[in-house]
Amino acid sequence: MAPEQSLAEILAANRARGTVQASARSLFPRPELPSWESLRLTWHVRLLCLFLGLYFVSLYLVWSRILAVPPFAVRDYAPFLFAAAANYCLLIGTASVIMSRLHAAELAKYGGMLWIYLAVFLNPLVLGWSVPLYVLSRVAEVRRRLSASAAKPRSFG
Repeated sequence: MAPEQSLAEILAANRARGTVQASARSLFPRPELPSWESLRLTWHVRLLCLFLGLYFVSLYLVWSRILAVPPFAVRDYAPFLFAAAANYCLLIGTASVIMSRLHAAELAKYGGMLWIYLAVFLNPLVLGWSVPLYVLSRVAEVRRRLSASAAKPRSFG
């Protein structure tokens, strides 16, 4: 091999001999995607759905109290508000765990701490529902993508 040959000439010569494949995608195959079962997120997704349902009920009750139209007569709302705040913390914590695991498996762009900051920034009484709903939609998309990749055989050539 002469030192004055360019990289393009070397690659063209190797392709002609069949030692280098023409596609960079075949040279560097993408690593295998994990299975849904290996992520161990089913329990966390169920908890997220449960906490989200409780959040919507508590959101309805809090807003009905704020608007002075309580659905039932309760003198002291402090224990209820504490339970609603604890539920919201569990909801966002579960969403954070899910996104952290997806990020660790390189299936999500951002990790879990971003979602905690975003949930606090978006105000639990106004837009707090958007973070868990986004996480659920992301989980559905990842599940669909993993089942589609498991169904079709991968070829590296």
